[in-house]
Order: sequence, then structure tokens, then C-alpha cells
Amino acid sequence: MKPQSRELANHFVRGAVAGGLLSALQNRANAGKGSRRTILRHSLQGGLAVATGLGVANALEQGNVQRAGLLLLGGVIGIASTEQLLNHSKE
Repeated sequence: MKPQSRELANHFVRGAVAGGLLSALQNRANAGKGSRRTILRHSLQGGLAVATGLGVANALEQGNVQRAGLLLLGGVIGIASTEQLLNHSKE
């Protein structure tokens, strides 16, 4: 079995790629051009959401409620921080 941190990193990459692709394609279709900042924000948030969701599910499956709670809290803080840092109305 892989170490937990490597597994979470792999989940993050999967989510970041999926989030970035969706954001780039949807922004291009809707507005004609996608803001790089928006695509980056969506990519990072997608990675955080997927890694958090899968990490929490794995922790609960193993009966580790404390780890699940900490992972969830970390995911919420990460997503909120990314939103605060990269979401500007100047886009």
C-alpha cells in the first residue's frame, strides 16, 4: 500500500488536472477567453476538493474519524484560502 501522503498528492493532481481542464474549456466556450487566474484557482480548488474527499472517505473507511475531521478542515481552509488569494473582481 502507498504512503498516505503520496496517495493524497496523486488525488490532488487528478483533481487539479480535471478542474483546470473544465475551467479552461468552459471559460473559452462562455466568454471567448479564459482568465489564467480563474483557471488556476479552479484547478487548485479541484485538486484540493478531490484530495480532501478521497482522503476523508479513506479515513472513515479505516475508522479514523479524527483524521477524517482534520483532512476535512484542511480542505476547507485550503479551498477558502485559494478563493481569497486568487479571486479578484478585476478579472
